[in-house]
Formats: sequence, C-alpha cells, structure tokens
Amino acid sequence: MDPSLHVRFCEYATVHPDGTFTLVRGGIDVWTAAAMPATAALSLFVEIPSGTLPPGRYPLSFTLTTASGKKVLEALAEMSIADPRKAVPIAVSVSAELDTPGNALLVVRCGPASGMAVLDVRLREEGE
Repeated sequence: MDPSLHVRFCEYATVHPDGTFTLVRGGIDVWTAAAMPATAALSLFVEIPSGTLPPGRYPLSFTLTTASGKKVLEALAEMSIADPRKAVPIAVSVSAELDTPGNALLVVRCGPASGMAVLDVRLREEGE
C-alpha cells in the first residue's frame, strides 16, 4: 500500500468552499468507552497532497476494521481531481459500532493512492 494520503481522526472536520479546512481535536488516536460494544461518532479528515494524482475521476473508499477483525465501516464514493497542483482536503463524519478494545484500523483509498490511521480503542477504567 502506497501511504500517500494523510488520514486523521478528529472530533469535527469540515472543508470550506475556498479549499481551506477546519479541524477540532485533530489527531485523535485513543478512544475510550464505558462498555463494549460502543458507538464512536468521529470525523475523518483526509488530505490528498498536491501532485499525488493526475486530473481525473477516482473511486474513494473508507474501511474501518476493529481489533476483532470485524469491518464496521465500508463507504464508497467517487471524486474528481481538477488541478493536481493543489492539495485536496476531504472531511467525513462517521458513526461506527466498536465491539472490542484494541487497535481499529482505518484504510482510505483514492484510486492508486492510500493512507491509514489507527485508533486505540480502550475501556474506561473506574475513576476516569
């Protein structure tokens, strides 16, 4: 897998019409729940760096797999790259049921480019 996409878990992400973006609590890598299964509502932020893909239409996919191997998110879309000299930001809000503590793996693919992020899913300990 060519890790050319930048992928982050966030509390909130949005892309503005001028191509800029806003992230709130970007870079979340630990998610804690009181019990399992639990529903995680997060935003995903993906950036396709400039020069990564030539102009054209590309399939875009998101897959989130829990530590138990269960796929809890599979989303497909299509996107266009108009100007390869510009980075392309993508923001998506998701909700997924996490069934077990451990590392959940998010894989994002856009045409031949890909990237990933790991979310460490933990059970809340008493007193937290």
